[in-house]
Amino acid sequence: KNKTRLEQRVESFIRKCMHRSWSPEDITKIFIANCFGKPLSTFYAFAIDCYREYLKIMKTKWKQDFEMILADAINHLHEVGWDIDFRIHKERDQKMLRGHIQKLKYIIIDEYQDTSQLFFELVQTIRIICVGDNWQLINSFAGSEMRFFKNFSEYYPWAKQLSLRTTYRCTPIIVEAANVLMERPWELISWVEWKSWFVRLIKQEDFYKDNPEDQKYWNALIKTVLEKIIKPKYQEKDKNESPQFRILSRINHDLDNF
Repeated sequence: KNKTRLEQRVESFIRKCMHRSWSPEDITKIFIANCFGKPLSTFYAFAIDCYREYLKIMKTKWKQDFEMILADAINHLHEVGWDIDFRIHKERDQKMLRGHIQKLKYIIIDEYQDTSQLFFELVQTIRIICVGDNWQLINSFAGSEMRFFKNFSEYYPWAKQLSLRTTYRCTPIIVEAANVLMERPWELISWVEWKSWFVRLIKQEDFYKDNPEDQKYWNALIKTVLEKIIKPKYQEKDKNESPQFRILSRINHDLDNF
């Protein structure tokens, strides 16, 4: 079912606590040590109660979520070290590979910018190759922290770091426009002229004020942006010119029926 905003916030709060290995008692101490305003204080008190009840229910029903499985794996590794056999199922030829984890030369971890405290504790004692992009952090709501990526050399002072500066996933013009966004995001609250293009950073919530129901529909948002932002900009330039624009989406499904 669709979750309310309060349910989403409480779930995110619980996930962050678990990924930081904070118990309800730990977060209560942090809560007491900080002076929050009344709205935040009310939310934190409610969320801590929900967190405590959630742990109680999971324990009573003998159930585990992903964070609990990670925590158990970490505890097991502390007890036995990396003396562990592994099995990998190959779907292509339906074969099962077996081996010992200590015989692996490296383990590659993709999207390392989305590492949390819990995940860091799991992998810090093995030989790893990490791949990440600090502009693609998307899981902070679930406990990911940029410090593990940003301060990588502090956690792994012996590691060698390489920068991947060439991409083959996009055309040069898209890459160059993205670089403008990353270099000067604070300037993009209004139009910035770049070559023969204009670039602007748009916040979705700015376009839900007239009709909050539009938030449910991606196509409605695109049409609103075209009508209120792009069309007026081109009319300023040349009223007789037909505007040309590019719409980038993460998946094709976003643009269905548009």
